[in-house]
Amino acid sequence: MTDKKSENEKDNTVEKSTNNKDIERTFLLNDNVSNNTIKDILINIIKINKHDEEEEKRDNNYIRKPINIIISTFGGNIYDGFDLVSVIDTSTTPVHTHCYGKAMSMGFLIFAIGHKRFAHPLATFMYHNGSQGIHSDYKELEYTVEQGKKMVSVIDKYITELTNITQEQLDYYKDRRQDWYMFADEAYNLGLVDVLLETKRNKYNKEVI
Repeated sequence: MTDKKSENEKDNTVEKSTNNKDIERTFLLNDNVSNNTIKDILINIIKINKHDEEEEKRDNNYIRKPINIIISTFGGNIYDGFDLVSVIDTSTTPVHTHCYGKAMSMGFLIFAIGHKRFAHPLATFMYHNGSQGIHSDYKELEYTVEQGKKMVSVIDKYITELTNITQEQLDYYKDRRQDWYMFADEAYNLGLVDVLLETKRNKYNKEVI
């Protein structure tokens, strides 16, 4: 009887240890946005939310650790990008987005949807109104242009809600068919970046060894 009880206690300890074990929460998007490049990030955000939900049921003092997504992309498929944006937007566990290089086109919106957004001063952001592609007939082109306008309108709505960027500013570049490039300091002033990262070089001894 005693042995059986000890065995059960041991099993409970193992289960608790497994449940509290840290899980990977940092992911990298460093290619064009597509179904293949966002798939693992999507699955893991959902899994982490489920894990954190179960931990909260076990422990009222449990604190959800943020998920970190490092973004370095020129953009990609809008529909696949919307997949990732939707999952981040509905994540109860905080999702932090980080940019050290580039977040362009669809990457711009993915970065913007982060619950807290970090960028190095050298990071470059770029907004544009999407690509319509090549079509074989006028009707197909007409439909695609109409759908494209709707999608751009959705993107603009998110950007203006998530930042201090105005619709007038976005329309300025669209009317001129220009892409809008900005470094992180400008993005910070426009409310796209929450935390502008600072150099840590001064913390190191610069004496020649």
